Amino acid sequence: MGNNTLKLSQACEGMLRYKAATGKSPHTIVDYRSSFKKLQLYFTSDPLFASISRAQLIAFFAWLQDEYVSEPDGAAPRGKAKLSAKTVFNIHTNLSSLWSWAVNEELVPKNIIRTIDPPPVSDPVIETFTKDEIAALLKACDVPIPGKTVRPRPTLARLRFEIEPSS
Repeated sequence: MGNNTLKLSQACEGMLRYKAATGKSPHTIVDYRSSFKKLQLYFTSDPLFASISRAQLIAFFAWLQDEYVSEPDGAAPRGKAKLSAKTVFNIHTNLSSLWSWAVNEELVPKNIIRTIDPPPVSDPVIETFTKDEIAALLKACDVPIPGKTVRPRPTLARLRFEIEPSS
């Protein structure tokens, strides 16, 4: 195998450079970086990439699901939250990409992430509004705000046309 002195942080940066060079979306690069940040947070030192074992990665995924608490960025306070199964699944996918890149670069002999099952992910439950709730929301949009000029809202007119029965 190739470079046995490559640290985890160096492998992550190398893969990010490669993905950027091959035209991956900046959003994809940010997603990879976020996953790698969690992996680097888990390892208190910066281990040799080739020395990371399957057992350590299983422990990492267990830590993500059981102990890791996310603090979302943004202006609005949202509080701390555990990661969803879908987020852990996405991290699993991103780390599999990292190990695939490392296999292609001959840094490791195989993609050990593929030997670890990702968490099961179920479809999200989407709660819909009733027609009465939609009507109440539309009515609330008609309430004038003191000192504001009310302009016609094409989207609301289209919604009314689609929702309200014709007379």
